Amino acid sequence: MTPVRRVAAWLTLLLVGGACLAGYAAILITSADPEVHVQAALLAGLGATCLIAGALIAVARHFRRPAQRFPPLFFGVVLFLAAVTVGGIAARGERWPALDPLFALLVVVATWLIVAAIAVRWANGRAVSRRVAFGTTVWGMLAAPAIAVLIELICAGSVFAAAVAGQYYADPEILSNIADNGIEAVISGSEMELLQTWTVVLGIVAVYALFAPLAEELAKLLGAMIFLARSGATRFDSFASGLFSGLGFASVETLFYALAAGEQWLLLVIIRAPVAVIHIVSAVAAAMGWYSGGKSIVSGYGLAVLIHGAWNGLTVSLLVITASIADPEQVPMQAGLALFGAVGGLMFLLLGCSAWFVNAARRFGRETWHTEPSEQSGRNVGQQQSEQCGSAPGTALRVV
Repeated sequence: MTPVRRVAAWLTLLLVGGACLAGYAAILITSADPEVHVQAALLAGLGATCLIAGALIAVARHFRRPAQRFPPLFFGVVLFLAAVTVGGIAARGERWPALDPLFALLVVVATWLIVAAIAVRWANGRAVSRRVAFGTTVWGMLAAPAIAVLIELICAGSVFAAAVAGQYYADPEILSNIADNGIEAVISGSEMELLQTWTVVLGIVAVYALFAPLAEELAKLLGAMIFLARSGATRFDSFASGLFSGLGFASVETLFYALAAGEQWLLLVIIRAPVAVIHIVSAVAAAMGWYSGGKSIVSGYGLAVLIHGAWNGLTVSLLVITASIADPEQVPMQAGLALFGAVGGLMFLLLGCSAWFVNAARRFGRETWHTEPSEQSGRNVGQQQSEQCGSAPGTALRVV
């Protein structure tokens, strides 16, 4: 990308992001309708995403060695705690909710900084290229969600058609009832039993546990495939490409969920912050499979879908089980055991992925101290030639 195009890109993104956030604040001030606020949250999420992407493009050219220039870990932790604290205070004010996107954005940025600092903690200072770190992050924030949503809409439409056909087979009168009274009235009249039928439950589980992971992992993998050149790349390069692609995707997802949650945005963003490790580990599995080539491409992508699908499936199962409990004070034993199993499975998956992420960052990062990338080798050669000619080290040939 030429300097002029780079400036035009980040300037456009910053202007669009600022305009979106200004529009969101104006809607909050002028409208008291909660439904309008939820819809406006999409505008705020888009604005925050554009601001992050624009800022990354703006500062990327200054990072000759990004791994060495990332802020220390404590900076991300302090920023996270400060954003959560001030955001919690702001949420109690009458006009301060207009600043919710800003505080949610700070929490997401802090999460990004924490994960990035852990990822390069054991790596050599020149281990991560700016193309991989910033390119895959921007891809994960902008392109990957758009591709994933498009695929998911197609799959969801197919599942909805299948669910309608199944309901018609079970009860032919249900379609005419929906046409006359509307889907919400039918669901309310059935006392939520309609949502608990096996066709609807299977359809929901299929969308969240199968189609969503397939679409999202493919979209994130495309970022690693575009920005990572396998020739001359190391295992840490593939690890970083998947990590930042997944981290960018998780950042956008957290922003949209938090801003759509209204007054509960702070609680949701705190809960969603550690869940980013699921997106990261699954994206890393797919990226490293593609880096290895051959059958590893299929196995890596399959593992990514399995991890992501297991998390989504357990989450949906937890919601379905909770909805099936009529009286919270008298929970049936089977439902209680199912809840315990779902929560235990989620915690096991989250802790396991977190442990694997830290261990992989340490193992692959230490490998960079024994591997000299071609870029660094070329820069060293340029410095040696410069010194032999009697010129200053600062005039050495630069290999970009």
